[in-house]
Amino acid sequence: MEGASQVCRNCKRSMASTHVALHEAHCLLFLALCPECKEPVPQGKMDEHRENGHQETTECRERPAECKFCRAVVRLSKLETHEHHCGSRTELCLDCGQQVVVRMLAQHRKACPTEQAQRRAETSPAPEHVSPSGSCAALSEPLWPSGKWFG
Repeated sequence: MEGASQVCRNCKRSMASTHVALHEAHCLLFLALCPECKEPVPQGKMDEHRENGHQETTECRERPAECKFCRAVVRLSKLETHEHHCGSRTELCLDCGQQVVVRMLAQHRKACPTEQAQRRAETSPAPEHVSPSGSCAALSEPLWPSGKWFG
């Protein structure tokens, strides 16, 4: 039954049945469907999306765009949702051993209590998108299987 698929009750995306429970738990907490375009939008950004997301634009919303956290290439129309989830992951700070939210890594490195981290932050501040694992692909698979979100 590996190939069976189901549809998320919230965002209406199709995915492998094995991923639905985890996806729906996360999706129901953080996403809502825009009533106008039917795209999943972070709940806290719905007003902004409705004001700015439906304006006529000359920019192609289906063009490739790079995630600032993991450097994965996704469609521009899905970038906001991807970065919301990707930046919400935690990574282990290799200097102090704390789990840090990815979107806060740059700030953490500047304030990290270890002397080694302080020197590194002063000489070469890390961009926000660099993480020890270098990618969120393995973590995002249960939430965005087989290109249904970004393909």
